[in-house]
Amino acid sequence: MEIEDLRNEISNQIREQQKNTPSPKAIEIVLKSLPLVKVDLSLILWQQIGQEKIEFDNEGKPLTTIYLIIQADFEEIQVDDRLKCFMVLENVKGNTLTIGDPSYGFHEKKINLDLHINGGEIANVKISIPLNRVTVNSTYCALFDITFLVPTQSIHKLYIRANIKKISFKFAQIDSAEIYNEGEKDSQNVIDLYLLQCEIPIFSYQTHHSLTLNCFRSTFSKRFFLLSKGNAGDTKIVHNRFGELIIKLESQSAGIIVLNKNDIKMLNLSGQAERVITSMKGLELRDMSLSKDFIGKVENLEIVDGIVMSQFINRGEMSFHAVDTQKCPLVIEDSILGKTLFVNCTIPESIRFSNSSIFETQFFNSATPMIVESIDGLDPATLTNNQSDAFRQLKIAANKEGNRELANYYRSKELTAHYKGTSFLKRPAEKISLFLNFSNNHGMSWLKPLMLIFIIIGPLMYGWFLSTLSYELDFSSSSSWSAAGQLWSHYLEFIIPGYLYPSKTKFIFLGEVLGLEDFDISVLSLYSRCLIYLNDIVVMPYLIIQMITAFRRHVKSE
Repeated sequence: MEIEDLRNEISNQIREQQKNTPSPKAIEIVLKSLPLVKVDLSLILWQQIGQEKIEFDNEGKPLTTIYLIIQADFEEIQVDDRLKCFMVLENVKGNTLTIGDPSYGFHEKKINLDLHINGGEIANVKISIPLNRVTVNSTYCALFDITFLVPTQSIHKLYIRANIKKISFKFAQIDSAEIYNEGEKDSQNVIDLYLLQCEIPIFSYQTHHSLTLNCFRSTFSKRFFLLSKGNAGDTKIVHNRFGELIIKLESQSAGIIVLNKNDIKMLNLSGQAERVITSMKGLELRDMSLSKDFIGKVENLEIVDGIVMSQFINRGEMSFHAVDTQKCPLVIEDSILGKTLFVNCTIPESIRFSNSSIFETQFFNSATPMIVESIDGLDPATLTNNQSDAFRQLKIAANKEGNRELANYYRSKELTAHYKGTSFLKRPAEKISLFLNFSNNHGMSWLKPLMLIFIIIGPLMYGWFLSTLSYELDFSSSSSWSAAGQLWSHYLEFIIPGYLYPSKTKFIFLGEVLGLEDFDISVLSLYSRCLIYLNDIVVMPYLIIQMITAFRRHVKSE
């Protein structure tokens, strides 16, 4: 078909309908064939309507509403708003559909065009003028673009249920938007929003390999829905401003969800609660600074690769409910978590921590982190400082909850990390003090000092003491070996401090074993007596105190 044939076809259909109604208020034009070239349908319709003496209003526009039904494949169609038109495309295949003509101009006050696309395949749909209603059903589009000339233009209602690879809105106001993308499993979808204003947008994806939602200074006054009804791939949401962001995963699996550079007042990310819990690959919260009014909730999810919070500043409240992340550590770096709650969660015993604030974090019916791991690229000194800081903040959080047992554990881990990061050359006294407190694991273990007394330190001290008596023993003879056995049988008498067992009487056995009459401790060498005093005054009392201290950690301090 040529352009002239198209003109004749339109004129014939207008004349046919004028026979029955001389001045029809509506004319239906059905096009079953189109030229495979660029066609300016609005211009052709305008010219043919003028020739057929259709009445015009004071603004020079036809009083007749055109119902334009296209049932033919095309190369490129262009339509503008010079006519009041309801345009329907039914199961057609085309390269480009352009709604708007910059050379013709635009009309802000009156919206004259409705667009309905049912079925078929259109590679590119480009809209640049205000529309009353846009409906797209069961159609494939590589690009669906709405770019208005000025930000005051709008679309009253947008409804899309189709397979669209890329959606781009710029300078658009949309009163109501519902987009259900029924893409293929391996499709890579992109949503670009630039200065978009919308009351209640809904984006729903049946399935996708990856989805990127880019917004720049867009405004969503109420809620933004992102729904995934099938097994979804990775989803990246960047440069957005949301009143309320709702992400609903109504599937058994999903990829990584990345929230980056967003301004959000309220966040709700949830999986399916019934039957099988939704398993998603990972959750990343990056480079966001949220206000004190922020409320966030993540629930009913198994997050396989864990949660990453990087440069995430939360001044509001964030909560995780029924979230399972036990397969991979939490990663917290350069972040301020603020009031963050974990409720009925299964979380790993380790976290990866760097330069962050977590002391307001609380755990209710959830396992608490016990290990702080390194983040790749950190030097050992920075790692120990981060470990000490992380355990210090977890200790504060545990104290706030009244969990003294857990707070004591975190304190011991804090001091252990602090010991590793303390230089002996710069702070020798503190290094020695921290080292000595390993004897009861910084107040956590009474068994450790007990074992030191009877199995390690006690035998060493007694053996050392006996070595100072070597001038009295000759191990070349069997009698000396017998004497050595008798001496070790009195091992417990030696390790008992002198204030519990006076030294003058507890060493009488030495005289009996060595065959010395009227034995007195004064006959021992100064070296031997110094070891006795060291054992009785310093070593054993210290270990006993350490054991008692560990016992008393369960006693509430007033």
